[in-house]
Amino acid sequence: PDRRLVLVGEGTERDDLMGLARRLGLEDRVLFPGRIEYRDIPRYYAAANLFVMTSVTEVRPLALIEAMASGLPVVAVSAPGSTDTVTHGADGLLTPDDPAAFADAVRHLLSDDGTRTEMGRRARGTAGTYSIIDTTRRLVGIYEQARESRLAARA
Repeated sequence: PDRRLVLVGEGTERDDLMGLARRLGLEDRVLFPGRIEYRDIPRYYAAANLFVMTSVTEVRPLALIEAMASGLPVVAVSAPGSTDTVTHGADGLLTPDDPAAFADAVRHLLSDDGTRTEMGRRARGTAGTYSIIDTTRRLVGIYEQARESRLAARA
C-alpha cells in the first residue's frame, strides 16, 4: 500500500493505462508524469526502489543501463537487450513474458530490502561496464582484430 508505480513517457498505451488505473481505483498509486526533460531523469531514478521493463524489443536498453548506474536493481522480461544486460539473480531478475511471473518478481524485490540493496549495488557495477571508456576500448579491440585478420589474409 505504500508503493507507487511511476510510468514515465508518452507511449501509445498511455491513455489506456491511465484508464485502467482509474477503473481499478489506483489513480493515486499509479503516476503518469508523461515526457520529462532528460536533465530531470536522475531525480526519478533517485526516488525509485527498482526499475521495471516489460519491453521485448529493446536492442541496447539505455534507460535500463541508466537505472542500473543509479543503483537500481531491475525486473525485466527475459528478451534481447535485457538478457544481454541483466544477470538474473545478481543485478536484477529476469522473468518470462508472463504478467504473473513479472508481478511476483516485483513483489519479491519490493519485500526484500537486503536483496534489493545488494542487487542495486551490483547493478551499479554492471552499468560501469558500459562507460564510454570501456565501450571505446572494446570497440578499438574489435577494429584491431579486424585489421589483423585482414593483414593475415593478405599474407
